Amino acid sequence: GLAAFSLNERNTVMGNKCLKYFRRMKKLGSTNAPPAYFFIAALKRPTKKAFIAAIDSCTEASMPHLEAMARERYAMFLLTRNELELANSHITAAYWLYYDWGAHGKSFSLEREYPFVKAAKRTKAGSHVSSGTATKHTSVNGSVIESGKVVKRKGTFQYNSTLSRRELVKA
Repeated sequence: GLAAFSLNERNTVMGNKCLKYFRRMKKLGSTNAPPAYFFIAALKRPTKKAFIAAIDSCTEASMPHLEAMARERYAMFLLTRNELELANSHITAAYWLYYDWGAHGKSFSLEREYPFVKAAKRTKAGSHVSSGTATKHTSVNGSVIESGKVVKRKGTFQYNSTLSRRELVKA
């Protein structure tokens, strides 16, 4: 699905099938479907709003690998619109996400392609933006880190396949 809209026009049939599948799974309450759905939708019709929705969904679902890809593709989109500063910020964030996820080959590739990334510094490990911009990142234990402060969630949603619905699970 992701590759279908990225590669060329003739793959849109497969891309649309994937988009339809993830839309259905999202409606059924799958917690893993929204990030993929929003990312594929952003590749199909690239807009700032679509990419921001994809990035936020990936962050919320704690999917750093997909968030890194979404940020990288969003940066490519921003470069076509000559928004260099914002594009560089997302490239840097994608670099750290790839690095933290363990995709060191990909992070090294970004270093070679974008030399400014080599000089990027993080304020602390796990933060994905080097310029001091506020970020929001969901950790594995369900807490949310906003601008360096940990905010606990009151609960999280879980899909109950027996009842075919989402249920609130208390933390």
